[in-house]
Amino acid sequence: MRSHVSRNPWQAKTHTWCVDATAGAAANCGNAAAPIQTIATVNALPLRLGDRVLLKRGETWSGTDMAAPASGRPGRLITFGAYGSGALPIIIGSAGNNCITANGKSHLRFENLEANANDSCSHGFDVSGDHIYLAGCTAHNATAQNILAYGAAATVHDIVIASTISYSGAEQGIFFGAAAAPGPVNVELLNLTVYSNGTDTSQHHGIYVQRCTNSRVADCISYSNSGCGIGTNGVIDSIFERNRLYSNNVGFQDGGSDDPTHGNIWRNNLSYSNARNATYAGSNASSSFWYHNTLVNGSSRGFYHYGSGATGLVMRNNVIRQDGAVVGIWGVYPVYFLETADMADTVQDNNCILYDDTGNGDTVGTEVPDASYTWAEFQALGHGPEANGINVDPVFVTEFTDLHLQVTSPCSGEGATGLGVVADYDSVVRGSPPDIGALEYVA
Repeated sequence: MRSHVSRNPWQAKTHTWCVDATAGAAANCGNAAAPIQTIATVNALPLRLGDRVLLKRGETWSGTDMAAPASGRPGRLITFGAYGSGALPIIIGSAGNNCITANGKSHLRFENLEANANDSCSHGFDVSGDHIYLAGCTAHNATAQNILAYGAAATVHDIVIASTISYSGAEQGIFFGAAAAPGPVNVELLNLTVYSNGTDTSQHHGIYVQRCTNSRVADCISYSNSGCGIGTNGVIDSIFERNRLYSNNVGFQDGGSDDPTHGNIWRNNLSYSNARNATYAGSNASSSFWYHNTLVNGSSRGFYHYGSGATGLVMRNNVIRQDGAVVGIWGVYPVYFLETADMADTVQDNNCILYDDTGNGDTVGTEVPDASYTWAEFQALGHGPEANGINVDPVFVTEFTDLHLQVTSPCSGEGATGLGVVADYDSVVRGSPPDIGALEYVA
């Protein structure tokens, strides 16, 4: 006997809608030969699972926000992208709103779109939903954040932003966070270029990750931002790796002063030529791990451990280099602690730390009390720091522009093993024992 299965006649069918701002028309069927025209029409489309909405390259839509009218499902995402050749399609939203939003939606993909907030829209992309993928896009000139994902873990999670550019936002370039913990979960920010965002040095970071859990920020370049290249607060069990951060106020920051930040791993990052610190551990940071980073010429400090609340930090296999001719007297300390007691709470070994070319400058300083330590004095402290560390010039290929190591570098083969860092910033497999710093020597 033949079984009769009731099926939704639309379930297996998908449709590609083409949108052309110049040659389209509202009455058209929406294929490439007869595209629809306006964003208002897009917002009212009866989208089905797996549908695609493709905007013509080289065209611009202005004055209406593009709001995803439906959600997809696992394996059947609804995609918003581009067709044709030329520049990315540009969407300029309405003043005070967003250019493109997926707020409250799920299982959507945005690719090859430009959100020009035109110094009037609050955000370029608002992706405050779940299972949202954004790739190959550009967002700029928002009056707040260029790219935003904001909300509680139950509603904002599993979001990937990849191969995307964010610049000239009035506040943060990219902001993932929530009003209270727990915030977004399972967030990945990959291969991003973020620059020239913000006006406030304390909070307008290129990339700001707040109250997130199980996040990953990797292979990003963040520069010339008013705050940090990468700033965090209240972030838990997250990984930050292979990022390049320069010409910001601070390179990267683990934690602030309020929500607990713990269990994060910072590895294979390059932070150099930042206006204040190369990196900063806030007073709420604990049990964070700093492995194989290269920190050079933070004009205030190299590594700044701020506050007695920052406990259980582990620093191993890092290069921290401050050159007096570059940073002057304000950058005298490669490593600086707010309080003397903080030194004993930090596991610090196998690092290459140097101030000035001669090695005669002070290596470590504290603010409370105001004190400084030479390398020998620091090693002699009761908790035994840097028993296997070195206080020498790491010998970069070119100071301070090419931070690869020369064949004569004393960092070669001097790192600790067993840290789980199998490759370097350039994805070169680590030796055993590995070199100190973010970059292995390559012949």
